[in-house]
Amino acid sequence: MTRRIAVWASLGFVVGCAWVLYTFAAAPQQLIMALREPAIKTLLILSCPLAFAFRSFAVPFWAVPLMNAATYAAIGATIEMLRRTLRPHPAV
Repeated sequence: MTRRIAVWASLGFVVGCAWVLYTFAAAPQQLIMALREPAIKTLLILSCPLAFAFRSFAVPFWAVPLMNAATYAAIGATIEMLRRTLRPHPAV
């Protein structure tokens, strides 16, 4: 179970790094126009859930992957606990 949660956290870190790299690579005007697109905005909120909170206060770029990894780890731990709880136990 610990290994699976680490995989979830690693995935969150990689996704966070990808969004940070995208913001570095895109021109400011192009980035603003892209974030107005409903598909991109939905993808951002689904893949980086803390993006909803980033609109209210400034977050340093280095913190985005770490916070996204922590969020994915929490989601992964919840899913793993539910999976373990809801899985039928073998008859003894």
